[in-house]
Amino acid sequence: MKGVIINFLKSVIIGASALIPGISGGTMAIALGIYDALLRSLSRFCENKRKNVLFLLVFVLGAAVGIVAFSGWVLWLFNTFALPMIYFFIGCVFGSVPMLFRRGGIKKIKIVDALWVLLGYLCVTGVSGLPVGLCVVDGSYLFKFIMLFAAGIVIAVAFILPGISTSYILLLLGIYDITLNAVYSFNVAFLLPLVIGALAGTFVCARILENALHRYKGQSYMLIIGFVIGSVFEIVPSLPVGAEIFVCALTFGLGFLLIKIILRYSEEK
Repeated sequence: MKGVIINFLKSVIIGASALIPGISGGTMAIALGIYDALLRSLSRFCENKRKNVLFLLVFVLGAAVGIVAFSGWVLWLFNTFALPMIYFFIGCVFGSVPMLFRRGGIKKIKIVDALWVLLGYLCVTGVSGLPVGLCVVDGSYLFKFIMLFAAGIVIAVAFILPGISTSYILLLLGIYDITLNAVYSFNVAFLLPLVIGALAGTFVCARILENALHRYKGQSYMLIIGFVIGSVFEIVPSLPVGAEIFVCALTFGLGFLLIKIILRYSEEK
């Protein structure tokens, strides 16, 4: 029972972190020591259905509580203190990079490693080329359902892959504010296709990622680091000026230290 409660609380944190542009739910799951178990339960679901159903149920409930409970606060903070909050998120991202190197067993960066990082960076910047508001379209509900279902699959990939922020993907697709408001107001018509797409994408992506991390661990983590670097460059709206320089430097440092503390006491062994 104690383990279930701990996993539930970790899932609440992961769900809340998924609301924040720049913070990866996958990276947070690694930091809290739940990522490997989550990946196994998804990719090998049929091997032990009872155990995996219980684990996933606890995780989904916890993540849902985190998303619903904090969606209003995150939206308010992001709209009220946009630049300082963005630099706080960037600090969180930079704080997670050393952990990704350790998880990948990377001690010395070679040229081929740099190429994998570059590929990851290009993947993220390529996604940023998508038209803003791509998934918010006029037309029949069926067409909107299909577009939001596709967005759910993309969101699932972002959630499973450490280094790619789910909320960052929502920002790129132009539906970040709309999705938070839909969660806050419980807009089932909008959320249903997103959830169905996310579930479908999660199971498929988990299987692929587990195989990749098992067979090509170093290359996979270098690709993930490229995702992280690309996401940082994409979420910076502008450089702070005047008094904002001090405030943004402070929030950056707080974000960096927060993730370092979490990693120090909760990183997977």
